Amino acid sequence: MSWRNAKAVLAVLVGTGAVIAVPATVNALISDDVTLMDGRPVDVGVGVGVTLSPPAGSRLSLSDSVPAISTVLLRHEGATLEVTAVSGVDRPADFLAHARRKLRREGMFTVRLRPVVTRAGVLGERGDLVPVPGGVGVSGCYAGFVADERGIVVKISNVSECRAVPPLVWVAVESITVAPEEEW
Repeated sequence: MSWRNAKAVLAVLVGTGAVIAVPATVNALISDDVTLMDGRPVDVGVGVGVTLSPPAGSRLSLSDSVPAISTVLLRHEGATLEVTAVSGVDRPADFLAHARRKLRREGMFTVRLRPVVTRAGVLGERGDLVPVPGGVGVSGCYAGFVADERGIVVKISNVSECRAVPPLVWVAVESITVAPEEEW
């Protein structure tokens, strides 16, 4: 190979490396989370009409929060709070049973279920999350709510059970509201 060809090959390799390395470096320098300082309500998705008020200092994950599928992921005091909301729920009991089956498919049992209500009066259930034996699920806390044909599923991980949820994280769960249909 001639010296000129070697320089051309080297230039192509350097250019290819730059195309790969520059975006990866920029991505690594940009934070994936945003700190929420004011505690203002956060919409759970677009056009669903579900909000919650995270505690000041919570971190909103930009890459894991997907408004198009109505999921918000927050981190606070070591706990991870994943909230998903859907519309078109016509049978609350069926929606909650479906949510528990979905968690089971993800490797988690819901145990010690009991009724729960938000400060706005949204009714639901909550229970501990326990990994399926030999599964890949995590321990944590689950809550499911249904109001005005909207269903909300809350999964809190990085805690051992519902009693271990940091108080301010549970306050955020209790802040869930469902707007009347004409407002969204």
